[in-house]
Amino acid sequence: TLNAAANPTTVTYLSTSTLSTTGGTGAGVVSYTSNNANCTIAIGSSTLTAQSSTGSCTITATKAADTNYLQATATVVVTLAQANQATLNAFASPSTVTYLSASTLSTTGGSGTGAVTYVSDSVNCTILNSTLTAQSGTGSCTITATKATDSTYLQTTATVVVTLAKANQATLNAAANPTTVTYLSTSTLSTTGGTGGTRSCPRCRRRRKRRGGRRLPS
Repeated sequence: TLNAAANPTTVTYLSTSTLSTTGGTGAGVVSYTSNNANCTIAIGSSTLTAQSSTGSCTITATKAADTNYLQATATVVVTLAQANQATLNAFASPSTVTYLSASTLSTTGGSGTGAVTYVSDSVNCTILNSTLTAQSGTGSCTITATKATDSTYLQTTATVVVTLAKANQATLNAAANPTTVTYLSTSTLSTTGGTGGTRSCPRCRRRRKRRGGRRLPS
């Protein structure tokens, strides 16, 4: 009895399997054929290459007749499967993003036609398509890029860390009204512009000075 084997019996797209036989009798040469084009075997070769990621192939091993023995055959089934993608790499440009500013997300590598999507592990970063917007001025976000499965390749993922930073304020303008102030008179200080936070005026109040033995108002 002739027995056929494939190692491995499950083969991913464009990967190979080694075909072999045991048993049989005589000096006849062994050859292999596939029942469909999803598996290719070069003439005179015992190496099978998967040309698809789905279905299966039935491989027939034939040990030829010689002067003493008739031809004999045996079969083995090879199952085809999706392959792992090439390494996927994720990027953010820039990787440090100030409050309410944007960063462009991208990937390199991977395999196949699967679409790439992005998600953040934190509400501090929002993502629309491949554009990230910082919703905080502190901390960081880990962004996961996922390249989807297709008919040939399995899904794969990659991550990139985006650091969040404080943004520059809008231009701050200071004013005094009036700008010329007579002795013991007052002027009102104000600002326009700037962004966020509270405004302060260091040294706007002076220490009272003693003059002529009595305390003068600030």
